[in-house]
Amino acid sequence: MMKTIFSLTTIAIVSVCSVLGVHAVYAAKKDQQEHDVRTRFAFMTPISMPHLRMPTAVRIEDVPRVFVDAIVYDDTIHKRIPSWWDFYAETPSWDVDADGMRREALSDGSVETTVTFGTDGVTLSTTTLVVRFDAPKEVSGIQLEMPPHSALPDYVTVHDAQGNVLIARTQMRGAYITFPLVSTKEVRVTLEHYQPLVIAEVIAEATGQQQRFLTFIAQPDHHYTLYASKDRVGISPMERGSIPPAKQQIGRIDALVENPLFVPRDVDGDGVPDKDDNCPHIKNRDQQDSDGNGKGDACEDTDGDSIVNAMDNCPTIPNALQRDTDRDGIGDACDTTENRITERHPWLVWGALAVTALALLGMLIIVLRQPRTDQ
Repeated sequence: MMKTIFSLTTIAIVSVCSVLGVHAVYAAKKDQQEHDVRTRFAFMTPISMPHLRMPTAVRIEDVPRVFVDAIVYDDTIHKRIPSWWDFYAETPSWDVDADGMRREALSDGSVETTVTFGTDGVTLSTTTLVVRFDAPKEVSGIQLEMPPHSALPDYVTVHDAQGNVLIARTQMRGAYITFPLVSTKEVRVTLEHYQPLVIAEVIAEATGQQQRFLTFIAQPDHHYTLYASKDRVGISPMERGSIPPAKQQIGRIDALVENPLFVPRDVDGDGVPDKDDNCPHIKNRDQQDSDGNGKGDACEDTDGDSIVNAMDNCPTIPNALQRDTDRDGIGDACDTTENRITERHPWLVWGALAVTALALLGMLIIVLRQPRTDQ
C-alpha cells in the first residue's frame, strides 16, 4: 500500500514539474517574441497623454495612413498591448500612372493585385509612378504597399506637378516616402532598382482623406511608444475593442525617430540587410559582383541552364540535370577528377579479388591438411 502511495506521489510531482517547466519555457519564448516585435520596426515615437486616474481608452488622432502597420508598446511592463484603428470620414481617390500607363491595380484598395516592373538584369532600371488627384491636395508622403519579401527600390526621387524637387535622389530605406507638405494635384515618384519591383498599392498621405484613430487602453502612470514601418511579416494581430469616442481621451505623437532596436530584414541570413544585399534570397556574405551589374555572382546564371551559380554544381558549363556521378559536389560536365577510388584505380578491385581468392585457397589447404580423426 505504501509503495502504491509513494508511486502516485512521485508521478504527481513529476507531472507538476513538467507543467511548470513547459509554462516557464512558453513564458520565456513569449517574452522573447515581444522583444523581437520591436526589432521589426524602423521608426518609433513616444505617445503623450493626459494624466489618467483609471484605465482609459486613448485615441491618437490624425495618424498618417502610412502607419497602418503601427503597434503600441507599453514601456512600463515591457509588452506589446492591443491597439486598433477606428475610421471616420471619407478617403479621397487618386489615380496612379506607371511609365505613362494607367495602373488601376495600384489604387484599387486591394493588396491581392500587384504590378511587376522588371529589369534587364544588367543596369539600374527606372520606374516612374505618377499619383494624380482630382483637385490639388496637401500631400506629405507616399506609401508603397509591397508583398512580403519583395525587394525595395534602391533610389527614389520625388517631384510635384510643377516639377519642383520634393526629394532629391536618395537611397530608399523603407516603403514609406515622406517629404515636406506640399499642395499639388500630382506627385511624381521616380524609383531606380536593380531587382524586379513588385507593388500592390500606392497610398498617398493627403488631407481630406479618411481620418484614422489609433486606439488603445492606457493604464495610469504607464508610458507608451508607437512603433511603425515594419519591414517584414509575421506579427500576429491582437483582439480589438469597441469604445465610443465620447469615452476616449486624446493622445499625441511626436516626430518619428529611428528605432535603435531595429534589425533590418535579412531573408537569406547572410548578415547583409536586404536593402543592401545584391542577392537578397541567396547567401553571399562577400557580395561579390564580378561584372559590376549590381547583381551578386551567387544569384547570376552564368551558363544559362536556369540554375543560379550558388546552386549550380557546374556554374560555367550548362548542365540542367546536375548529374554528379562521384558525388563530390562537382557536376560531371566539368569534373576532371574521378573521386571514386575504385574507378580511379581499377586494379584495386582485381587486387582485392586476388587476395580474397588466396585467402580462401589458404583456408582450404589448412582444412585438407588437418588429420582426420576416425570416429
